[in-house]
Amino acid sequence: MDDVSTNDAPAQGVPMDDPHAVITCEDEEFGPVTITTPAAVPDEALVEGPGLPLAVLTRAGEARDHRQAPIGTRDADRLTLTIGDDPATLALGAGRLKRSSFRAVVDLAGLAYTFEPTGRHRSVLRRDGRQVALFIWTGNSESAAIWRPADGVSPRPEDAAVGYLLATAFGTGAASTRSLLLDAVMDAIDAIP
Repeated sequence: MDDVSTNDAPAQGVPMDDPHAVITCEDEEFGPVTITTPAAVPDEALVEGPGLPLAVLTRAGEARDHRQAPIGTRDADRLTLTIGDDPATLALGAGRLKRSSFRAVVDLAGLAYTFEPTGRHRSVLRRDGRQVALFIWTGNSESAAIWRPADGVSPRPEDAAVGYLLATAFGTGAASTRSLLLDAVMDAIDAIP
């Protein structure tokens, strides 16, 4: 499991006013990874490390329109993604009532990455449909990548950059449909004047 210093914030669901906006963790496959969360720069998330391409996700516009996404939106038209020198295309689910609606898909230089919740605090990263890693939020201010590639798949530095960036920007995991439905009902009740 990754080592994360005890005063660091989790990559999942970091509050925008969190003073611990820069996380450094020791990835079991790629060594030190530095994650700058949207708490540090409200419209940006960055991932970098020795041997990793710089991964940057930038949000356009001031208003946050999605409270469950640390980057502040799930509108791909408002987001710009680059991995190293390569621009990437991002497609996002709406992040509403079904766990699968929190899926993120990245097209990077002809490779298709899918980052999809498989539980409340975990997501799977797939490259071209084949599992590369699990990203898990432990709830103890720790975020971990567990490299469990499918047969014949070797983890690449780009995999780590994409996975950590998506975990940071959109969170790791998603609640059950029942919990998401209850949240939606409570939001509707709160909106009544």
